[in-house]
Amino acid sequence: MKAGRWIDHLCPWVVWGAVASTGIYDAWELVAMSLPLILAAAVEARRSDLSGWRRGLESGALLLLILDALLTRNFLGALVRVLFVLMGLRLALPRQRRERRQLLLMAFLLFLTTAISTTDLQFFVAALAFLVAAATALLHLNWEESASLRRGPSPQAPFRRLLPWSAGVLLLAFSAFLVMPRVTVGLRPFSFVRRGMLGAAAGLSDGLDLGKEGPIRPNSDAVLRVAPTRPLPPLERARWAEELSLLRGLALEEVKGMGWQASPRTPRPPLQSLMAGNPGPGLREAEFFLLPSRNTLLTVPYGLDALKGPLLLPLRAGEGGGLRWAWLTSQGFPLRLGWSPREAAARALAEPREQSGVRWNALTQLGPEHEAARRASHLLAPGYQSAPELAQRLAGELRNRFTYTLANPSGGAENPLEDFLERTRAGHCEYFASSLALMLRARGVPARVVNGYRLGPWVEEGGYFLVTQEQAHAWVEWWDEATGRWRAEDATPATQLGASEAQALSGWERLTDALRYRWERYVVRFSDEDQQAGLSWAQQRLEGWSWKRPSWPWLATGGALLALLLLRWFRPSIPRFPETPPGGLRQLKPLLRSVPVGLRPTTGETARAWLMRLAGTWPERMDPLCTLAQAVDNLAYGGAKSTELGALAKAEARAWHRRPEGRRTF
Repeated sequence: MKAGRWIDHLCPWVVWGAVASTGIYDAWELVAMSLPLILAAAVEARRSDLSGWRRGLESGALLLLILDALLTRNFLGALVRVLFVLMGLRLALPRQRRERRQLLLMAFLLFLTTAISTTDLQFFVAALAFLVAAATALLHLNWEESASLRRGPSPQAPFRRLLPWSAGVLLLAFSAFLVMPRVTVGLRPFSFVRRGMLGAAAGLSDGLDLGKEGPIRPNSDAVLRVAPTRPLPPLERARWAEELSLLRGLALEEVKGMGWQASPRTPRPPLQSLMAGNPGPGLREAEFFLLPSRNTLLTVPYGLDALKGPLLLPLRAGEGGGLRWAWLTSQGFPLRLGWSPREAAARALAEPREQSGVRWNALTQLGPEHEAARRASHLLAPGYQSAPELAQRLAGELRNRFTYTLANPSGGAENPLEDFLERTRAGHCEYFASSLALMLRARGVPARVVNGYRLGPWVEEGGYFLVTQEQAHAWVEWWDEATGRWRAEDATPATQLGASEAQALSGWERLTDALRYRWERYVVRFSDEDQQAGLSWAQQRLEGWSWKRPSWPWLATGGALLALLLLRWFRPSIPRFPETPPGGLRQLKPLLRSVPVGLRPTTGETARAWLMRLAGTWPERMDPLCTLAQAVDNLAYGGAKSTELGALAKAEARAWHRRPEGRRTF
């Protein structure tokens, strides 16, 4: 097989693709892992001999491991990179069966270290590719070892059987997956998490800083899916979208310079009562499926009344009135939330009327660097005294007179807030929220900034709302003294929140995300409850099943299928050439199909002996058959071209098709 030497390169490259699909490594790490494989492929293509450099290269790989671990202080990452270097060395150096087995072992170890760090659907595709690649390499290795013991030219390995074998392995794995007990903890075995795009990328954060320079890059990583517990008609879906338009994370009450942060004096949510509550008949109810992220913050709708979460992932009430998970997880997890539609539509958050003096003063304080907000509040809303009217007027002026952009034109200014209000009048949601909160404080209205998410688009194929990091948002809550509640006000222009939110998802994006959701729901989250539900469903079907006499079309169809299966299983076997010259048997197949069954080659019969036996039954074809036998020998032992043999075999096959009628019986 001419491409046999490249089969050893399959598993390392498939493992590299699996590692890249996890997203837990930086770009420079992926380049460092692929470079040894690229160099090994170049050495393979040039047929270079590096056997004299073996000891030096292996010593260099050991030294690289030590230096990498010392410089990066990450032994696991260094070990993964060095394994790729060692695989590249095994591919570049001359390799025998032992080295090829070591290559497969290293690829398998790398695949295991990758498999325990992700549960994504695209990694499942990589796992299927690794299964086929490893089966191909093992078949080629063992076939060469057994074929080397045979006399004569080696036959070709049966690569056509790889797909049926792989399908059988998947079927066994699927059966074991259904019946094995479920044991899931959900903790990350190592300290690394999915990195994505950090720094100036869009996403939810624990604070707010207007002094960040540079534009905000889009980030389409999914973080949340909101699936209603029942199908929603379009009109009711629109009401749900209005109620869930803002998903609250945490409140930022302390402002220091151009930054906002959570205050320890903010009342924490009543976690115990939320966990003990049950969604009543007047409440909305949905499953919030949270995906793994660096931020353990839980975003919830306004009017939250009941919350049910997995017992293995306890919640805790954090600063800023937010809810957080106690640990990072390696897989998504569901929460069943119930909320009051009236409170959610009003975007109101109840809080006890008793306020501490220190906290109340902090909610209305303004620093000297915020004088631009004081000037802007009197300029945009002169004469307003009522807190509701003032909040609506200031938010409306910001939405109508200012422009939303991710370019962050005021980020590099000495006073970004003043630059935003008096010069550029353009910025992202953090500028709008910070400006509105400070302008309300300048007029004596307690206000704070809230970080959370806007609700994303509806995915029809999956039946849920999708929320990504691009929907990370900031808005304002101001204190309504008349009702004793915090009221939400969003000053960001609704029609300019970025192209990803203004446009609906394409059909391909909806389909792929729905597939990921079903993968998470029915594979990653497959539990003992699902097993019991499946067994109950099968038991109900069996108990309710009764024998009904099938109609004649069904009987005829079943009989025809049974007859085909019997013919397939019990048909007589046709002997084939046991010895296959390289390329020769493929050229002799036309002649093999043309001769009668009684003249087919027998076990142990060579190609020349078979052709001479054919000549004995039809003496008129003695000379062409001798020429054909000589061509077979030339191809097998003399290195002749297979085109001459193919032409002679086809000509002889046509002659046997046109043989006289009297020659048909042997």
